[in-house]
Amino acid sequence: MKRFRTFILLVFTSLTVTFSFQLTEMFSEKTIPSEHARIQDEVDYSIDNFNLTILDKSGKMQYHLSAVSMLHYKESDITRLKAPNIELFRTPQEHWKIQANGGNVSPAGKDVLLEGKVQLRRTASAQQRPLIMTTETLTIRPDDNTVSTQDNIQLQGNGVLIKARGMFADLDQETFQLLSRVRGSYVSPH
Repeated sequence: MKRFRTFILLVFTSLTVTFSFQLTEMFSEKTIPSEHARIQDEVDYSIDNFNLTILDKSGKMQYHLSAVSMLHYKESDITRLKAPNIELFRTPQEHWKIQANGGNVSPAGKDVLLEGKVQLRRTASAQQRPLIMTTETLTIRPDDNTVSTQDNIQLQGNGVLIKARGMFADLDQETFQLLSRVRGSYVSPH
């Protein structure tokens, strides 16, 4: 019986030593973060009632962005927007209005990611009726007038109701690509 206890004690001791050794290696491999890594991305400026108008190369209005507030983060060069409104101008008669609860503008303004009850409206023109799209997130690329999402969407316009999961739209070409789970219905306005 004494040999059995000694054997169990040795097994327990060797397991404890092995486990302790592995823990020591695991913690020693983690490097202590540098002072730079400890600093959180700080806001370097903020603006309330923010408004921005961007012109294309020919001087025509490309888009207008406004928000209740804007915070710019120094290290990441990301801009956070509260209650953003965006107008994309395609022609003098037609433009798109986009609203959301919040959003982020990527570094150099290449992409705008809108989040929370996103609504995109195409204004009516002589050639087209209004169109309304709703989703939870929307990525806008102002340089090429495209919008996309991987979330559920709903499109409404001219008696048509379409629901889908994911979408890519080229606003200049007036094409919408619905990615999956597409369901639609039509109710005649008469």
